Amino acid sequence: MKKSIALAIISIFMFSLVPIAFADDDEEIRVDARVSASASGSGSSNNNSGTRHQKDKAEDVRNTKEDIRNISNIGRQRCMEKCRNESNEDCEARCRIADKGEDKRDRKEDHRGRVEDIKNNHPNLSASEIAKLNALGAARIKELAKLDEERIKMQLKMIKVVRIKNFEELNKRNISDSMREDIKEEFENAKERIERAKEELEDARERLNDAKRNQDDEAVLNISKQYLLKASDALISHLEKIKAKIQENENIEAEASVQIIAEIDAQISDINHIKEEINAATTKDEIKQIAKKLRSKWNRLQHFMRLYSYRVVSARVEGLVNQGKLLEKRLEKILEAAESRNISVDVSAEVEAFSGHISSAKDYYAQAQAKIAEAIALKATNSTSADKIKQLADEAKDLLDKSRNEVKSAHDVLKDIVRKIKNSMPDADLSEEIEVEVEVEHESEIST
Repeated sequence: MKKSIALAIISIFMFSLVPIAFADDDEEIRVDARVSASASGSGSSNNNSGTRHQKDKAEDVRNTKEDIRNISNIGRQRCMEKCRNESNEDCEARCRIADKGEDKRDRKEDHRGRVEDIKNNHPNLSASEIAKLNALGAARIKELAKLDEERIKMQLKMIKVVRIKNFEELNKRNISDSMREDIKEEFENAKERIERAKEELEDARERLNDAKRNQDDEAVLNISKQYLLKASDALISHLEKIKAKIQENENIEAEASVQIIAEIDAQISDINHIKEEINAATTKDEIKQIAKKLRSKWNRLQHFMRLYSYRVVSARVEGLVNQGKLLEKRLEKILEAAESRNISVDVSAEVEAFSGHISSAKDYYAQAQAKIAEAIALKATNSTSADKIKQLADEAKDLLDKSRNEVKSAHDVLKDIVRKIKNSMPDADLSEEIEVEVEVEHESEIST
């Protein structure tokens, strides 16, 4: 009996040695950038720039203008050679026209050109619908350009456009700095308690084995109770860790956050009741039954904690996507400014790729949230379909991995865009808070 109790208790709580992964433990991915710093690969900030920086900047401008002139001259030279070989017409005039025509063809390939095409092909679009079109990213415009007018109108009805200066304005709720600090402290305290519990459980395991070898029934009972209490505390600390992450994430809606936290508090309350039973236990059989109950609780909580951990990751990815949407519109403003100054910056392909990655990331995290919501709904109905919940959780994880990979790819493309812009416009700054219009999900489509 002593041996079976000890082995049962030890086998139940091996989980305490396995850390649960959270979004903040992963590599941070950012899609924000300062053109003046990121493109050069320098770690210095604008505050460190001085006279030498200004001289270098002026030299960059001179070199850039010279490069643009050289590129333009090469284009005209090729046109002139071809023209002379083909005809006796005024080649100077032809090449000037060809030059301008090429610019127009290039613009037709970017999303501004596609917006013009949509407007021309669908004259019944209203002024408000056209305004929405202008606020959309390149990837969304490319999709809409393939649709007929009726379907374009239907899609535009589901789109909401807002004016923002920074991506935080897209957050679903605001958390004060003081509250954020309190939540961070709670999270760190929970992490410390988990690490401490690991050590204490290992110590209790050794003492329990010693008591078993010494056939000390009273010691086995007391140490078993201590072990179960420490394991219960570890479970509670894991839940408090997730709770802190839910509380601090501004891309989890207030209502959803309240529901999740209420569920976590209910689970913590259940474990505290089990702790009361442990303290009240006086026999080996009672301890054995309580150990089984705690094991059953842990088996159910594994799915619970995993789902809500993924919910945190999903919300963080949404924040990164929001950064990407804002940056895309800032890029447009910078490129428009370059055009108005007759500065050539050929990044249309990169901007479209960047927009495509951000759009794909958005689609993947939306699908992941749907899987998570379905799994949580199954759990809320006390469904016994554990396999289905696990399947949904696995699918959500795969989708979140794809979404994060898309964000990483967008970041790589952004570095190329930044480099090209800096080469042509050393004074451009993507971090500047320019008010832009961006697309957000329609209220009826927002997943909680």
